[in-house]
Amino acid sequence: MTPALAVESASAAGSAGAPGILMALLVAFLLSAVIVKGLVLWSHKQEHRQEMMMFCMKYLVHSSSDAERADSARALGKARDAGALLTLANLTWNEEEPEIVRQAAGEALDEMARRVRKYARLIPDLKSAAEQRDFRHIIELITVNFERDAQKHVQSAYILGRHCMRLERYADARDWFERSESRNRKFNLYGNRIRRRIVECNTLLLEEADNMFRTGDYQGARQHYAVLSHGLSAADRQQWAVYLRSACVYCKLMDYRAADAALQQAIDHQQKTDLVLTLKPLLEAILGRADTAGSPAKAPAEQIERAIDERASAIMETLRGQQSTGRRA
Repeated sequence: MTPALAVESASAAGSAGAPGILMALLVAFLLSAVIVKGLVLWSHKQEHRQEMMMFCMKYLVHSSSDAERADSARALGKARDAGALLTLANLTWNEEEPEIVRQAAGEALDEMARRVRKYARLIPDLKSAAEQRDFRHIIELITVNFERDAQKHVQSAYILGRHCMRLERYADARDWFERSESRNRKFNLYGNRIRRRIVECNTLLLEEADNMFRTGDYQGARQHYAVLSHGLSAADRQQWAVYLRSACVYCKLMDYRAADAALQQAIDHQQKTDLVLTLKPLLEAILGRADTAGSPAKAPAEQIERAIDERASAIMETLRGQQSTGRRA
């Protein structure tokens, strides 16, 4: 800006001679300095506001004082930031939160809707959907308004995960929580709370898959175990023996090659080796018979298939029993 102002001032003062030109340059430089100083002060003020807003959000999430959390919620109502809106909205939807905090968050959202024009329609829509427990509409509103731009929010992914859980869409919920966990590394707003939600989703997915197996929905169980196998830590994969469970499903589907491959993965990852060794010889027997040209009698093959079916059921009963014991512990 300085050269442009200087040229313009100098041109206007061309007839005034050298003193006029110097005065014009001096005015231009002083004006530039004032503008730069103003921009620096404005930037510092914006950074201070951002820091205060993050402090309020973290206080809301982690403080043990309900009264002080309610005060922090009211303070966030004066913000214009999407992250503040999402933090407040999540509080109003959380049935585990005390009433004083939820009420303060609702009042803060109402104030934000009055003050910030772009939220004047969105906030009432979100609150209306929450009152009607229309979780699908909430997911739609959050996705359209906060997951389509370049800046993704840790709060929006967390909220989407929570509402997918309410709809019992645990695989989708885990996906959103994993995104939230990745975004959370920047400000660490939620601490290890997101990791606990991911573990909860995995546990619920496992229970669903086991129930599908028990009721004979083997294709559904196969799909659930496949999803689980790609979303577990090495320790959880070993503890829950997902590959062994998958092998049992394939046995029920009489896909013995896939069962043998899953069983080999269970061996490689040391998943319940004692149980694996009770099924492995039976699969080798049926596959060996299938690979042998002109295999004799049909009855022995049927006996092996029946033994495989019974062994898969027995292994799953053992695994479910161990899982129930582990949850109680």
